[in-house]
Amino acid sequence: MDKSVIEMTDIIKKTIEEKVKKREPSKSNHCKMSLLDLITFAILCHMYCGGVYKKGYDLFIESMQLFPKVRYNKVVERLNRYEDLLDELQKMFVNTETLMSIDSAPIKTKEIVRKNRHKKKDILN
Repeated sequence: MDKSVIEMTDIIKKTIEEKVKKREPSKSNHCKMSLLDLITFAILCHMYCGGVYKKGYDLFIESMQLFPKVRYNKVVERLNRYEDLLDELQKMFVNTETLMSIDSAPIKTKEIVRKNRHKKKDILN
């Protein structure tokens, strides 16, 4: 997984670099993690960790050290600040409509079990 994640990181950065540079604040020199790294981290979290930033933080920052070490709270705080940019750029890599439809699909076996339970109640009464 390490090599494929590194390759995907490079692809994401090259693809979103121009749009992120337009939105980068002029006084961002004090930040350890650039806006490009931050948005790339968020997209990777959505692709590999189901959108859970804590899992992504443990995997990509703590274990793999793909991004500079920054406190988790700071990462989430900055992601919230750039939520509109993140939503716009994620659409290029993550198809959220497909993920949502998979999660909401009913399981047929549960319907059959419930149906049989209702029949048993009618027989007992």
